[in-house]
Amino acid sequence: MTRNEAGSGHVPVRVLDLGRFFSAPSVATQLGDFGAEVVKIESPAGGDPVRHYGVGQRGMSNQWLVEGRNKYSATLDIASADGRRCIARLAEWADVLVENFRPGTMERWGLDYASLSSGNPGLVYLSLSGYGQSGPYRDRGALDGVACAFGGLMYVTGESAASPPLRSNYYLADYLAGLYGTMGVLEALRRRDAPGSDGLGEYIDLALYEPMLRLADSAFLDHAADGVVRVRTGGRSRVTAPGGAYPCADGRWVQINVANENSFRRFCEVVGDRWPTADGSGASLWGDMPTVESVTGEWALENDSATIVRSLSAVGVPASAVNSVADLAEDEHVAQRQNLVDVKDAEGSFVTMQNVLPRFERRPGAIRWPGQPLGASNAYVFGEILGLSQAEIEDMRMRGAI
Repeated sequence: MTRNEAGSGHVPVRVLDLGRFFSAPSVATQLGDFGAEVVKIESPAGGDPVRHYGVGQRGMSNQWLVEGRNKYSATLDIASADGRRCIARLAEWADVLVENFRPGTMERWGLDYASLSSGNPGLVYLSLSGYGQSGPYRDRGALDGVACAFGGLMYVTGESAASPPLRSNYYLADYLAGLYGTMGVLEALRRRDAPGSDGLGEYIDLALYEPMLRLADSAFLDHAADGVVRVRTGGRSRVTAPGGAYPCADGRWVQINVANENSFRRFCEVVGDRWPTADGSGASLWGDMPTVESVTGEWALENDSATIVRSLSAVGVPASAVNSVADLAEDEHVAQRQNLVDVKDAEGSFVTMQNVLPRFERRPGAIRWPGQPLGASNAYVFGEILGLSQAEIEDMRMRGAI
């Protein structure tokens, strides 16, 4: 993650992270994974709430160790006059600013894009809010579950149209918005730094629910053209069979997906003589789906998950055991791909977390350090980046700004 500065060589992209929770901060995390210099600004009164979520041992949650990685933690009361002055100066230093305050908050503080880009025309500024910066709902708050509900994902997630809608146990809206936000930031930087460019930055307005709309593939077209409303179908495919998770003899579950007739014929060969005709010609991928599902379920219960995956994979039919994090932590493929890595913390102990994605061959990203203690980089941010004296820093601390 570099930029070219007037032919002087490559220097790290500089990111000012003013976000909280997961969505906007995950943009800064992804940029930091590829070498960006990220300054994370947190409230002196406890810092980012993610610091205090769930299990932790080092005075910080495990989630913080992952989401705060590769970031310099600095404390600053943005609402104070001192805080606003420091943010304005850091915005002059930065290439990218990410924030997820309610719409109007940054403008009220004089820290909106129009104000900050006047001092740094090349600034790429991402605002990630629940419903975006415009529209009748712009002032409403939204967290992950609410965004999944509003954006339509929960409506199609559950056992049936008569059963309650469900949300994922992962923060899908937050992380998908983070991915789209990162894509937007990278494209804005590319345009800014392209040969012949005017060198100007960009303002990016992204709502937390909007990536849910993009996940919907043809659902909006289906509705507009034919009045079809997609509903909950549990873990089964809407259009093919078998296509879902099935319990096995060893107590585990296996996911099987058959997407074309050739694959279905190979599946029938593995399952054996269970169909209306011995060669499976009485069944079809797009035919009697209830019968196919019933036969698949009976066969799965007679076999352990490893046997099912091995036998189907041997004939090119996609299948996998439904894995927990414990399963993945011991999986040989995950280990060989180095999807999980041990990272040394400030105390010299190792913590395990997900590796950088995507994987680059020539210039790979890296986890340089896990999430820092609150304010661990105050001296660097205020002393070295902003050039404040120790007396000035102490004066701000006495006034509660740091």
